[in-house]
Amino acid sequence: MTIFTIRPAKTEYNDAERLVAFFNSQVDFLPTIGSTDQWTEYVDATRAKRVHEWVTNSELHECREFNGQYTRAFIAEVKISAENDSAEMVKLARPDEATQSLWLPVAGLVLEGKSPEYVRSILPEQDDHRPFIYLSYLISDQRTNKLAKGAGSALIAHAREQVKKAGLDRLCVDCYAGNNKKLTKYYESQGFALIGDFKVEEKNFWPGSVLEMLS
Repeated sequence: MTIFTIRPAKTEYNDAERLVAFFNSQVDFLPTIGSTDQWTEYVDATRAKRVHEWVTNSELHECREFNGQYTRAFIAEVKISAENDSAEMVKLARPDEATQSLWLPVAGLVLEGKSPEYVRSILPEQDDHRPFIYLSYLISDQRTNKLAKGAGSALIAHAREQVKKAGLDRLCVDCYAGNNKKLTKYYESQGFALIGDFKVEEKNFWPGSVLEMLS
């Protein structure tokens, strides 16, 4: 069983660039599992700027109370060694000079204090009656192959901890609902319940699902 270490994303570790690389690794992978329309374009300058804002804002909000500007970003890593792992994995790893260890980032998580505009026909920006934290992105690095297996579950569990830390009991997320709703079913297997489905007209009626987890 893989042991994941989850840490806050940091600008000093170039984690914004890592998250962009995670996103880009999906473009060629998703068609191989039948999700051709889920993610079709590499990260452009506008989205890259947004990713950098996530990491910067995450560091700013680390010690603040929950509010609509809440943003937290996290990275899941596994410990590897130059002796036992491939040169490709070693190249992707983050060296820890203090402990002489190599940590391979395999997945990332972004949490925010409000829902995105494209789901607000189903879920408001925020709910005064039952506030939520929004899981904006949960993404793995397909370049790391099997080393990332299970990282999604570990990060979802970490997200639940962050919800409790904020004094809340509700975690919401949206996902791609094409390819026979495989991703929707994955989130349901993790403990989420479907709120409703939607389509984004600007993205050729891209199908999505909105889900929530209560605790």
